[in-house]
Amino acid sequence: MKYLHLTKVVIHNFRSIEHLELKNIGDITILIGPNESGKSNILQALNWFGNSKPLDADDIPVDKKGLVRDNDVIIELYLKVLNVPYFLKILKSKISKRLKGMFGIDFVIDLTNLQRETEIEKAILSNTKIKEASCLYLKFQKMANSSFSCYLLDDKFERFDLSIAKYLQKEVLENLKKIDLPSIFNQSLDEQLENLLLANNVPKNQIQAGINQIKNHPNISSSLSLVKQKLQSFKVTTSQELISELDSQISPTLKAVSASDITFSISGRNIVFSPHSLLMQVFERMKEKIKGLMEINFEQVVENSLLELKPDFVYLVEEMELEGTVRKDRSWSNTLREDRKEHVINFRLFSVMGVDIEKFDKMSIEDQSLELRNKLNNFSGKLMKIWKQQRIRIIPNITPTEINLHIEEIDENNNPIKTTKPKVRSRGAKWYLAYFITLEYLKKKENTILLLDDPAVFLHERGQKDFLRTLEEVSKNVQVFYNTHLVSLFDERELDRVRLVELDKNHRTIIKKPWTNKIEEVAAPVYHALGIDKLIFEKTQKILFVEGISDKFYLEGLQAANKLSKEWYIHPISGGNKLENNDLINRIEMLSCLSKHKEINYCFVLDGDRRNIVQSNLEINKVIFLGNESQELEDLFDKDFYLNSVIECYQDIFVDDKNKLEKLEKVITKMKNWKN
Repeated sequence: MKYLHLTKVVIHNFRSIEHLELKNIGDITILIGPNESGKSNILQALNWFGNSKPLDADDIPVDKKGLVRDNDVIIELYLKVLNVPYFLKILKSKISKRLKGMFGIDFVIDLTNLQRETEIEKAILSNTKIKEASCLYLKFQKMANSSFSCYLLDDKFERFDLSIAKYLQKEVLENLKKIDLPSIFNQSLDEQLENLLLANNVPKNQIQAGINQIKNHPNISSSLSLVKQKLQSFKVTTSQELISELDSQISPTLKAVSASDITFSISGRNIVFSPHSLLMQVFERMKEKIKGLMEINFEQVVENSLLELKPDFVYLVEEMELEGTVRKDRSWSNTLREDRKEHVINFRLFSVMGVDIEKFDKMSIEDQSLELRNKLNNFSGKLMKIWKQQRIRIIPNITPTEINLHIEEIDENNNPIKTTKPKVRSRGAKWYLAYFITLEYLKKKENTILLLDDPAVFLHERGQKDFLRTLEEVSKNVQVFYNTHLVSLFDERELDRVRLVELDKNHRTIIKKPWTNKIEEVAAPVYHALGIDKLIFEKTQKILFVEGISDKFYLEGLQAANKLSKEWYIHPISGGNKLENNDLINRIEMLSCLSKHKEINYCFVLDGDRRNIVQSNLEINKVIFLGNESQELEDLFDKDFYLNSVIECYQDIFVDDKNKLEKLEKVITKMKNWKN
């Protein structure tokens, strides 16, 4: 389940980046720009955030004076919580596990099983501040020394994790009244005895037996029974007075325990101690646990638990390959592991197919072969839905010591054409297969962000389009960042994904949206995305952009009827369909950038009903609105005037063919008689 979404990245002083903010991040983010502009540095910064490696010397920028500024390297991430109940369920689990680990006891304040249903959610949602907030955010920060901090923020980016900490403190103190004191005493006893035996060099594999031997001694067991009975009947009045009440009610019982030494022979070692001394030490250990619980810094507990929700970054840049032959090393579960890089793609393939490797180890060769054949057949069907270059399937051959995989090309009727080993396939086919398996594997990972450095360069253009479809599918579960120079990895319907990365005058990486560049090869995808003939920008110095093709007809008719100059070329922003507001704004931004880049005089003429949305999102010094807020361009023209203008505008086309001109006039006359 995708419950967190990265919405903003801030990078300070990493490689060529002095200060960079990437906002309004979607499911897919595409970084485009010239070589050496810093595209890969952005991905490397995110990758460094996600791993535990220290900064390399190459990661630290040098300022104008040549001084290294390693302490100034900071990466900040802002993630929006998409599913608050699920997020809080996970957070409660992390907090509960952390508290248990801190005190080494079977923690009774289990936040995942509170008697009052979803108590944390109620506490948060009852808060006035959060009622007014539309969403929650997580802010992570990593410093140059690899230290992390994390805060929970409301929609105004003000801290809210403190409210959870206060609630936890209240809940823990409340639960201290119901604390299982005999259980804590027993665990404290086990810890004390373990330390005692280790101090006397008892082997670790004999520790538990030694603990049982001591606890079962008649003098010890009888004393333990008395103490536990007293603890069982102990009633806590207030958590603040818990320690003093324990001293007053339990200490008299402990004083009555025998102080005479007892000798135990454990693993050939004589261990001597008195029951009174032992139980007093255990009682002090138990009180320390409870005291620590009462004095715990819950803000730190919450922050550390939130840090466990830090997203995992998967950085893929290298070529990977499915191994055609995998030889068994003792067992298949020992061979096909994620930490064995030589077989990592094969491991991921088994995971994607849903093969339980431990159960697979116990199957007969016949059952293993049948299991793999069925699973690979289903996987191949999924692969062929995306990979349109060839119809292929993966077929297995298994022996007691080897798994061999082959790529079989098939025709439309699924009949085999030829069979080859994966390693003899083309470089592009091997790359795509390995990455397809990896991306399918990552879809199952929770809270993961994928970083791709210049992917699909080995693929044909059609293969690149197949890979883009793969990314579209993966991005439903995993956010994706990639840089590219390939037009085929650029979807003209998704302009919002694209960011231009370039260097400023100080050779520092900056990022823009929309993006401009003086390098034509980089700007080419913009023309493609907007459906613009590049020659328009080459052959004209004045462009009037209108919304649609009908607006172009209206204005060209007006231009002809009034004998106006035709020095302005009228170009529609879209085709027949009316653009949604966001798409219109994106296209205006991109066209403005292209026009400025080409040093062309330009202007946008828009319907009056677009006024409010455009004025609230753009600088409008280059925008003219025709009509009021409820009117479109065609509402301003008389129909007869428009149709006459059409004849004026286009009659030159038919000047040498009177028959065609007469037909045009008949059509126009008929249209005039139509009802509006």
